[in-house]
Amino acid sequence: MPPVHPVRLTAVLDAPLSRWLRLVKWLPAIPRHLILSFLLGDVRAAWGAGGLIGLLTLCAGVALAATGRYPRGLFDLVSG
Repeated sequence: MPPVHPVRLTAVLDAPLSRWLRLVKWLPAIPRHLILSFLLGDVRAAWGAGGLIGLLTLCAGVALAATGRYPRGLFDLVSG
């Protein structure tokens, strides 16, 4: 016997987008992608190659090797 689903869902769909809006609705995403590419570097590169996060992690590794402690400020900054 198939299960009985007592809940019914109805959705009101918005009006379709105009042609102009279809072209420009992705524009607000450009700054986000630029910032992420700066922070993460090139994702096709080898591990640890590029980006601010990679550089900060490298600095934290050097500090960890020298002092035996992971700097709390760097940890907060990298883990975000």
